[in-house]
Amino acid sequence: MKKHLIPIIIGILFIPNFLFADIITFKLGYFIPRANGELWESEVAHLTFNRSSFNSFSFCLGYEFFLSDKISLALNLEGFSKKARGYYKVNMIYSEKNEEGREIELFVPYDQKKEFFRYKHEFRVGITPILVSAKVYPLGRTRRLHPFLGGGTGLYLWSAAVDGAWFDFRDERTYHDEDSNEDVSGYLIEYEVQSENKVTIGWHLLGGVMLPIGKKLTFDLELKHYFAEGKFSEFFSNFGSFDISGFQIFIGLNYVF
Repeated sequence: MKKHLIPIIIGILFIPNFLFADIITFKLGYFIPRANGELWESEVAHLTFNRSSFNSFSFCLGYEFFLSDKISLALNLEGFSKKARGYYKVNMIYSEKNEEGREIELFVPYDQKKEFFRYKHEFRVGITPILVSAKVYPLGRTRRLHPFLGGGTGLYLWSAAVDGAWFDFRDERTYHDEDSNEDVSGYLIEYEVQSENKVTIGWHLLGGVMLPIGKKLTFDLELKHYFAEGKFSEFFSNFGSFDISGFQIFIGLNYVF
């Protein structure tokens, strides 16, 4: 099954529940990943993109049940995906032959003197949270504005992928530069097409306000903070955990039954 069909299938599963929801919600958002951890830091340090390169638009589809005038439960399907292409920051490139006689290339990391933008790769990240939230409306729903606070837990379907040149920073090698008659340290250049797709459990906090704009419609503004950390087990396993936390800003419409 193609990975991009997973959110669509999950969305279809939501449809029967819409018939019984107190509120149906559709929102557009802007996701800002926190982007901490070894893999994020390595990508940002050695390539020409930065953390803000992965800020991106997102969506939310959900429904909400009111248990009372001030308390509700919400189930949301949300989605974020972004890819960035970057060049490695390289100071010098050397060619040599390995033990099998195959020619390989080594590079010396960028040191503020020179930049050779020859090697690049694409880094892709996707996150699809399926969240259950408890929400509290301190003023109830009888006023003009309906502020709310809440939080909850959920499943985070996530992926990380790389396509292109790949420098193995765990494998430092020494090359003798005949021009300077000095030994220099470098790293092997390889080419990879790799991805990992996982599911992890996380939690979140949220806050916002609803503004009625008609008998059945409300405008919704919501701020959300995800807290989730995935575990690599394949190609990226040496990078430890993968931070999929971040900040989400949503605006949208609610249809109230």
